[in-house]
Amino acid sequence: GVVNQALQALGLIGVGIPFLSHPGLALPTVIVAHIWKGLPWVLLVVLAGLQLIPHEVQEAARIDGASAWQEFWHITLPHLKFVITVVVVLRTIWTFNWFDLTYLLAGGSRVTNTIILPIEVYQQGFTAFKLGRASAVAGVMMVVLVIFMFFFLRLMAREGEG
Repeated sequence: GVVNQALQALGLIGVGIPFLSHPGLALPTVIVAHIWKGLPWVLLVVLAGLQLIPHEVQEAARIDGASAWQEFWHITLPHLKFVITVVVVLRTIWTFNWFDLTYLLAGGSRVTNTIILPIEVYQQGFTAFKLGRASAVAGVMMVVLVIFMFFFLRLMAREGEG
């Protein structure tokens, strides 16, 4: 791939690294790809949150002699608390259901250690035809996601009140 070509062109490696077929590298490679795929959304939402911070508050802090670190810690971060919480909760839920990229990149193999719960449900249900086992795993996933949804909705209600 492109990464191996770049590393070889820089003289850092002689032979290409099997990122997606090596048991120790497949899952970290898929995680990096997942982060790379989700990063634009996270940055866009955080940027929108940054634009909502009143400039008057930041200017008042500067006039009062606040350093850049103090301005970040006492003004920017508290204003972004809700946005960061929403981003973390939604990305956690989306990552929990993350099937497509893992399956397409690494095939969801026990050899490459890329078996995650959605792939386990797929393999048990549609490959091994163990529908009971697939349903049980999917049920556990649903319970975990309902718990996340409960906390997310509770957070949204609390922020709506304040």
